[in-house]
Amino acid sequence: MTPIHATRLDTSQKDIRLLELLPANSLQDPIQCRLYITQLSMETEYTALSYVWGDPNVTSPIAVNGVPFHATHNLCAALRRIRSKSNLSTTLWVDAICINQSDKDEKSSQVQLMTDIYHNALLVTVWLGESDSTPMRQSFSSSLRPISKDLLK
Repeated sequence: MTPIHATRLDTSQKDIRLLELLPANSLQDPIQCRLYITQLSMETEYTALSYVWGDPNVTSPIAVNGVPFHATHNLCAALRRIRSKSNLSTTLWVDAICINQSDKDEKSSQVQLMTDIYHNALLVTVWLGESDSTPMRQSFSSSLRPISKDLLK
């Protein structure tokens, strides 16, 4: 069990972890978060973050409940960008942090809840990376155009 995941989730209650991203004064300030457990059925407002993990070997430390956690560079970039949009803390669900990746049973039960986790989110944010010119972003943007046109009809 990792230090930030010291408390086990109660799968019978549909427990999930949420991440409170704490505000900062500048984009480059260290990322600090608070991880806590809640029930999926609770009316907690959160944003589900869907993102490209990026290279798992390129990480940066963030603080989760005061404990160092190594997040991928792309996840750190997403958290910094989200944090820069508000002076207040932001509640997120982020798979790499909210799910204990070293606990196969927890991972399996949380993956089964992911449809509900995304469905219950107040907002889903998709992060493809920092550069507007990445091929993945261009491909994703192109695939959204027909959907956007259909929504406007």
